[in-house]
Amino acid sequence: MSGHPYISERSESRLARTTGHHYFVFMAMDVVRGDSPLFRRISSNLAEAISRGDYPVGGQLPPEFTLMRMFGASRFTIREALAELRARGLIASRRGVGTVVLRTAPQEAAFSETYESVDEFLAGIVQAPITTLDITDVVADSALAAQLRCEEGRQFIMLRGERRRLGHPEEPPIALVRGYVNAAYGLIRPELAKPSEALASIAERALNVRVQRIVQELQPIALDADEAAGLAAPVGSPAILVWRWYYLDNDDLIIIARSTYPQGRMVFRTELIRSGPQAGNA
Repeated sequence: MSGHPYISERSESRLARTTGHHYFVFMAMDVVRGDSPLFRRISSNLAEAISRGDYPVGGQLPPEFTLMRMFGASRFTIREALAELRARGLIASRRGVGTVVLRTAPQEAAFSETYESVDEFLAGIVQAPITTLDITDVVADSALAAQLRCEEGRQFIMLRGERRRLGHPEEPPIALVRGYVNAAYGLIRPELAKPSEALASIAERALNVRVQRIVQELQPIALDADEAAGLAAPVGSPAILVWRWYYLDNDDLIIIARSTYPQGRMVFRTELIRSGPQAGNA
């Protein structure tokens, strides 16, 4: 007789033969209970199995079809669960190899930003350079102008790309990026195809201008299907949307950047220092 009240002895035997892991026969039935999404419960159970050593570092997780049978879930749900494990840095999917275990505990944020000046900020961007996916010309309609906070009809050169941690091509992107360059500064367009530095740094060097002010806004969002696919993260998972407006010393807007960072891939740190006389010295 089966040891689980919701699975027959025949089904238990068939699943055990298929997967080679009797433990997961019971776990697969248990994860369907609970309030959290099924893919998240599956990813949590797989993460626990990895931490126990059921799947050792350097080894492989079972194929998607096997996981579908183990957990009684659709391929879409399994892929969402695996995407969450990739976002946590536990696994990597490699063509021709399968899904490989990278570590037994979630990876800390892959990239962090701590800056005290515009110069330091622009220099730090090279730690996770942009890989350009495409470049197009856009004219801000009413909807885009509202997002960019500019007048309707303004022309931009739009770069769409992704940021990856330097020297770690096997990792998923840290962020998806859209850069809107004021078309009046279109002389920098040839350098946007393979940027080796921050877009604002390119503009400063190529045009002999100086970025005087950067305005940054952070907003929590949930990833939509397109962003999740580009970031190898689950649909609906938390992320930070970062907007930056770059102004020259004449207060002319030169670049607007939109970056989306999934949970766990970026840490923003701000240090605040009180100005004026210190307490007790008044």
